[in-house]
Amino acid sequence: MATASGVGIGVGVAVLALYVVAGLVVAEWSLASFFARLTPGTGAALLVAGCLVVACFALPIAAYLYDGLRSPLAVLVVVLVGWLVYGLGSGVLTPETVFGFTIYWLYFVPLYLVLYAVVAGVEYYLTR
Repeated sequence: MATASGVGIGVGVAVLALYVVAGLVVAEWSLASFFARLTPGTGAALLVAGCLVVACFALPIAAYLYDGLRSPLAVLVVVLVGWLVYGLGSGVLTPETVFGFTIYWLYFVPLYLVLYAVVAGVEYYLTR
């Protein structure tokens, strides 16, 4: 379990790190401006958001590695492809708006976590 959790968390942290690096490089985020405006409330909100992102990627990967459950990974893929298709299809996913667009994705992370639990529970029940 420790290895599966570690790999899942590692992937989640890597996704979060890639997002931040892309923001710094592509969107030219200013660290000086960010730290000048950082308040304890903003820091707490960013910490919670970061934990949600890590959990969103870590749970399906850990469930697959630990117990061989594929359905949470399928939900993750459907969610990612769905948001990508929606963003490209509606024209709101551009290099300038991709970072704001991810906020909408983040709002639904609790729903994804519930979906992971439901489909994993059903798969576990049907296959064990």
